[in-house]
Amino acid sequence: MIQIKNISKEYGTKEVFSGISFTIDKREKIALVGRNGSGKTTLMKIIAGIEEQDSGDVSIPKNIKLAYSSQVIELKNKNQKTIDYIKENINDVQENEIYKLIKIFKLEDNILNFSLSKLSGGQKTKVSLLKILLSDTDFILMDEPTNNLDLDSLICLENFVKKSNAGFLIISHDRRFLDNTVSKVMELKDGEINIEKGSYSDYLKRSEEKINRHKLEYESQQEKIEELQNTADQKKVDATKGAKYAGTDNDKMLRNFKREQSKGSAKEAKRIEKRIDKMDLVDEPEKQSSLKIEIDSSDYNGNNSIVARDLFVGYEDFKAGPFNFDINFGDKICFIGDNGTGKTTLLRTIIGEIKPVEGEINVGSKIKFGNLTQEHENLPGDKTLFDFIKEKTDKDDSLIFNVLKKFNFSEDQIKKKIETLSPGEKTRLLLALFTEQSVNTLILDEPSNHLDLEALSAVEEAVINYEGTVIIVSHDRYLIEKINPENIYKVSKSGLSRVLDYQGYINDLKII
Repeated sequence: MIQIKNISKEYGTKEVFSGISFTIDKREKIALVGRNGSGKTTLMKIIAGIEEQDSGDVSIPKNIKLAYSSQVIELKNKNQKTIDYIKENINDVQENEIYKLIKIFKLEDNILNFSLSKLSGGQKTKVSLLKILLSDTDFILMDEPTNNLDLDSLICLENFVKKSNAGFLIISHDRRFLDNTVSKVMELKDGEINIEKGSYSDYLKRSEEKINRHKLEYESQQEKIEELQNTADQKKVDATKGAKYAGTDNDKMLRNFKREQSKGSAKEAKRIEKRIDKMDLVDEPEKQSSLKIEIDSSDYNGNNSIVARDLFVGYEDFKAGPFNFDINFGDKICFIGDNGTGKTTLLRTIIGEIKPVEGEINVGSKIKFGNLTQEHENLPGDKTLFDFIKEKTDKDDSLIFNVLKKFNFSEDQIKKKIETLSPGEKTRLLLALFTEQSVNTLILDEPSNHLDLEALSAVEEAVINYEGTVIIVSHDRYLIEKINPENIYKVSKSGLSRVLDYQGYINDLKII
């Protein structure tokens, strides 16, 4: 059993977490979730012994073999060959097992002789996972293992985790992967750990129920406070009237009665207000409302299509195509396929970042692109929300305040810096910007690799409500099923093929 006792970590003056304690059974399969920047990777590295905690203890029995797979292979020797990296610290590994996994992960046979520094990001991810799969390990720590994996490699990994007798602690933004692998969720939030048994979907359901209960408790308390305050206010009115009652000389007894009654009402008002002051107030919940980018669709009649004919895309010694497609206004399109087949290159050609190698790509004159994943990464943290929208749109101050309020930002938040926002709030900020820029075509390039789970949920809601065109490149099964695009195309170096049955396509993929 792995025991974490009262550990804390700070970077400079920033406290990452404080006094965290929990235990992990060596056979448990656990998801570690939380916002980007919440300290998930730091916590995982502390457990792995790569980083040191400032205080507290990490206790791992000597008979538990631990393995750690990071987002990036850390090169101790940039000239180290892939085969040497794989065999490092692994006893009696058979080369036929290595080649079996190389085939499953769609790596070239000669990759074993490459130096690690020559590998692409996707190749490094696969090699790191391949090493883990070959190791005789009791407990495996995985930091974003599904990033840079194509779908069949992802499903291969998923099945390995499910069948393995080892325990796992997994950081991932792939919700379907988590749902299919873990039986417990640890959430790192505001420097504290909350642990829930069950699948990731179970955790989401309970989280939503908790939010709804919080909202009901808050509303019920506010109604009670309003009721009590109204009673106190009425008592004050009664007290004022009684104190001012003059009457006549013959009404002396009544006047005294009114004044005594007035004192009683004043005391009662104070008693009620003291009762309100002593209440343990429920915090106001975050405002929840539908995210929608509003566009005027009446202006799009003929100049809003994207048409490709015998299109070849590429750069240097890479070339893919021919691609032929028509994307009409309001279509939701998803490109899937293996790594290295040209999905992102095709996307960059569509939005005009790179020129076609051959053929034609015609983008309607009315089309206005908004690259959500790219913009999310490039947000200037040192600018206020107001200044950011002002610089990008040059709108009147009142219009900027109104659009930001419509996307659930308070006046106080509008004046704060972007770096103070959560990932989901940053997504809302970009949706507000796209509304003011009249964006009518959303671009999402592997959003699960860039956005955390909160931001992904905001993106899904926005896309579902969006009346414009959406073009997505993704391996995220949950995201694709949630958005439910009208057309899904598999990209290969020789062109496009339409996927008519997405679930059937997943079921047909070769798995171990």
